[in-house]
Amino acid sequence: MALIFIISAVTNIITLIPYVPSKTDYLKYILRNLKRNCRSKNIRIYDLGCGDGRLLFLAEQLGFQAKGYENSIGPFLYAYLKKHFIRSKVKIVLGSLFKADLKNADIVFIYLLPYVFDKLVPKIKKECRKGTIIVSSGFQVPGLNFISFKKRINHKQWPSIHYYEV
Repeated sequence: MALIFIISAVTNIITLIPYVPSKTDYLKYILRNLKRNCRSKNIRIYDLGCGDGRLLFLAEQLGFQAKGYENSIGPFLYAYLKKHFIRSKVKIVLGSLFKADLKNADIVFIYLLPYVFDKLVPKIKKECRKGTIIVSSGFQVPGLNFISFKKRINHKQWPSIHYYEV
């Protein structure tokens, strides 16, 4: 277990992308709003930097098809074991979010630091279909078509939510 922690810490340092879990009620709020506004029944949501998979498992409960990419071994293993324990059908990939294939995504969720966007936005524009929704937790994403913004809810300590469309 200590080895997994060390490998995860080193991965976070090398990639400069830390594992920061989101609150469950915050994710439920986002997912319910997305579900309410989507017309299709087979909505595919991708989480780039899925951590322990909590968004993926909540999305599946709400009827989304969910796929996540995680670069850090610790959170990935936790999500992978939980997936098998609860017999989930979510897909969890150990690997860089920059290698994710986004062409089938209807919604892409990101909770990443802004310096990642310089490299990620061109990938999103190139691979995502027209109409794909990008949800950014906490940070604005320059270069994408802005749809709406939900201000930070301080009494719940939730980050702001930024919605974009490709």
